[in-house]
Amino acid sequence: MRVAVLIHPFGRFGGAERLAILHSAMLAENGHDVVFYTDTSLMDRNWLSMLTDRVPIRQLPYGIQGRDLLRELDGFDRLLIHHHIEPFLALQIVERYARKTYWYSGEVLRAIWEDQITGEDYRQFSPTVFVTAKHFYGRVSSILLCSILYNFTISMLRVVDKATVRRYAGIIANSQYMVDMIRKIYRYHGPMFVAYPASSLPSSMFQPNYGTGEYVLIVGAHMPNKNHRMLLEAVSLLEHPPELRVVGEGQETHRLKEQARNLGVDAVFDSYVRREDLVRLYEKSLFVVVPSLSEPFGMTAVEAALAGKPSVVTALGGTKEFVVDHQTGFVVHPRKPRELASAMEVLLEDENLRKTMGQRARQRALDGFTLENSAMALSNALNS
Repeated sequence: MRVAVLIHPFGRFGGAERLAILHSAMLAENGHDVVFYTDTSLMDRNWLSMLTDRVPIRQLPYGIQGRDLLRELDGFDRLLIHHHIEPFLALQIVERYARKTYWYSGEVLRAIWEDQITGEDYRQFSPTVFVTAKHFYGRVSSILLCSILYNFTISMLRVVDKATVRRYAGIIANSQYMVDMIRKIYRYHGPMFVAYPASSLPSSMFQPNYGTGEYVLIVGAHMPNKNHRMLLEAVSLLEHPPELRVVGEGQETHRLKEQARNLGVDAVFDSYVRREDLVRLYEKSLFVVVPSLSEPFGMTAVEAALAGKPSVVTALGGTKEFVVDHQTGFVVHPRKPRELASAMEVLLEDENLRKTMGQRARQRALDGFTLENSAMALSNALNS
């Protein structure tokens, strides 16, 4: 089967882009003839180099610049839009190739649907929305996103997005949570599948360390929807607060550091760490916390499990489909700091529980949340 995988990086190179590359490589390894389409100027060259021997890489244009691309896509059996591409190009593709176009959804297009997910304005969540819009549409984007025209722009993009999604031949979601979200937002009635994502940190990099550790670890971009502020508040409620290691960067970094100082929380911030260093940080942690307001799936808990660590995660999102409450970690409400504090306190005080939960978590990750399983589920959906 000839498969075109298409993805536009939306503002930064992250987990979505890494997974698209890993999926493309595995589909090729499983016998598919794969071509990878992206904006190479926004992709990590080291990651793209993983594809050069097996998967050709083509430049993916934007909007009306895609006329030549549309003709080229005629020669493929399946078109897989991985996460997202520019909305008007996506619409053109399904208008012409709806019967063979599938969507791997890591999340809905949050820039236009955030208010229906968390009730918040996405412009406050992500500074990359303006950078991405300018990259897609040029200077006119600053006018379209200004306060006067913002609601009109969002309404127009929602019409385009719905018209596109409802025409897909099938949708492959990264969690059951995303299946339900897509049904709710788009009223999509076509076939849907689940292909859980896999860690971009292979299990072979980890030397699991059960029970012991030096700090509580948080990994993720410093944006409001990641809910770090509530976590700091929860830690301040503990009688003996642990050291926090906070890995990531973003618009909230300065505010989080200031909040930690004001609350007397011992927090060490790492804006950027290499893959090998991140693995060691996982291994030396007591456990990991994922306090997000909404997480479509999130790989942090899986990566922690590979290091032999349990996780405390929030109930709103797909992360709880990996973390089994009271078995491999705890699932708490994302807006109740005392509930989060209680779960952390239990783990902080019981080394044997951390060890048992960590062992169960690692086994769960190795049994069902591997790259091989993810690619197989994806391949089965495309073949269905």
